[in-house]
Amino acid sequence: MAFDVSRYHLIASDELAQRWISLRGRLGAPETTLKAYASDLNDYLRWCSSRRRPPYPLALDGIADYVRDMRERAAGRGQRRSFGRRVGLEPTTVYRRITTLRLWFDYLVEVEVIGRSAFTRENSRFSSRIGLIRKPVNTPWLPNDRDWQTIIDLVAMESHRNRLMFLLTYECALRRAELCTLSLSDIDHALRQIAIRATKSKSRYDRWLPISKETAALLIAYERSLPLTMNSTEPIFRSESHRNAGKAISSWTWNKVVERIRDAGSLSRFHPHTIRHVALTDLARAGWDVLELKAFAGHRKISTTEIYVHLGARHLAEAMDRTWTSIFAARRQSLIGIARDE
Repeated sequence: MAFDVSRYHLIASDELAQRWISLRGRLGAPETTLKAYASDLNDYLRWCSSRRRPPYPLALDGIADYVRDMRERAAGRGQRRSFGRRVGLEPTTVYRRITTLRLWFDYLVEVEVIGRSAFTRENSRFSSRIGLIRKPVNTPWLPNDRDWQTIIDLVAMESHRNRLMFLLTYECALRRAELCTLSLSDIDHALRQIAIRATKSKSRYDRWLPISKETAALLIAYERSLPLTMNSTEPIFRSESHRNAGKAISSWTWNKVVERIRDAGSLSRFHPHTIRHVALTDLARAGWDVLELKAFAGHRKISTTEIYVHLGARHLAEAMDRTWTSIFAARRQSLIGIARDE
């Protein structure tokens, strides 16, 4: 099924933009990626329209103006703002939008609409060394014990559907799209596994994740509440609103659930990915090696998985345990004795 661009008004009125989005879809980009492409490109076209400048060709100074605008504008609806910042979009959002533009301008060169792209690395001695935009590497925020208890208390007041969704997110370290698109055909109760299909996964490959007996029983109980006529390929988590009753839940709806808990608990850094971050860090602390974590999380790059090993700090704790029995411990003890003397 073709991706619907009607909600992205500026793309809907630009034939080249529509053709590019359609091309990315035919090349196998998942719907979540197409939504990101469409949102990013629509934002760029809106920026061009507001300044009465043609969207292409685009010189390096034009890229700089657009980046500056993103870093100085107030965040709009659904856009994340960096923690501690009052203006400017999240650095990862800026980086993603520039990446989307680079892909689009590569397409414009390919179809001979423009002669060259300002994003092409050999066109700039600066970009060949560090890239036009540095890719931000943010350490995920993890709730402390008090924050976690606040989250648990607030989740306990949610509906049965939401409580089950939070449980699956933690137990299987699911991404938002993987959670919201989980269907009956993805659940194997005989083996107590759920399947994350390549078409629904950011990493674009299949993986099977084990679930506990308790979670399997809760899933079975939830499935009994679903309509008997429901197709096995439809998402199992359905809307509870009167307006969209019975329809598949969207990522936007799940965002609102998380935002409600964030606001109620005054947890400014809590977002839909936080539970996944906590789960992967807890597994690293439990002794999982980096390859096991990578397979479970569905990461394409091991460098992404290593972030959770670092956050878990298990290797540092083990090293420190060994240190206490070394000469360091004796000297440390002598200093403690001096500190105690009055």
